[in-house]
Amino acid sequence: MYKSGLLALVGVVLLSGCGGDDDEVEDLLRPPASLYFHNQLTDFTDPEASSIRVDVVTDKSSEPLFEDVGYSTDEQDGMNLKLDAGTETVAFSVRRNGSDFHDESLALNAGGNFTLVLMGDVVGGSVELKSFRQQVPVIPSSEVAVRFIHAMSQEVGTVFSIASADDLEYGKVTDYYADVPNSSSRIEVEVRDAADDSLMATVSCPVQAGKVYDAIITHKGFADPDMAMFCQQVEGS
Repeated sequence: MYKSGLLALVGVVLLSGCGGDDDEVEDLLRPPASLYFHNQLTDFTDPEASSIRVDVVTDKSSEPLFEDVGYSTDEQDGMNLKLDAGTETVAFSVRRNGSDFHDESLALNAGGNFTLVLMGDVVGGSVELKSFRQQVPVIPSSEVAVRFIHAMSQEVGTVFSIASADDLEYGKVTDYYADVPNSSSRIEVEVRDAADDSLMATVSCPVQAGKVYDAIITHKGFADPDMAMFCQQVEGS
């Protein structure tokens, strides 16, 4: 491992010192963006899960970056995407049943880690692909830091009041909020309608003390109207 890393470094030095293209060296050293994709599409007209399964393709390759992804209810593995600059706007195409379904352009940063959330209903609309750059705030080892993303397609017009935020709109994210996991190692929060402070649901997800999470407030399943919360641990926490 050490020898191969040393050889790679020597190669870069030789390329730079022997008339190599500085842009090529910069491209070689530029870290990728890490993407964690969550599919929260719903379809209340079709009981078959295949109706919401998607591929995600970028303008950087004809091959899917994420392939045949169903409804997300747990943590997802990250995928690396090499960028051509430190900051780049990348075109994403979401394909459903082999056909183009939704296009979105997202600004990404080399070396950045992002939670990507596909939200909306295949029939009712309000489809969006959103990117949220992950952060790692400093917290005590006994606590967790969580921020909340509103991705509940049947509540597009409802502003959530949750934890320390009373203005969470559809497709938006809160600031990070610190709390202590309960005795079951879960973070549990009440979600209220910000308009009248009425309780909509109490939701929770498993967490580990000392870690940071992006918590997606959405439907329990692709055809289930009930509310749920699914947590993605932030890379580097």
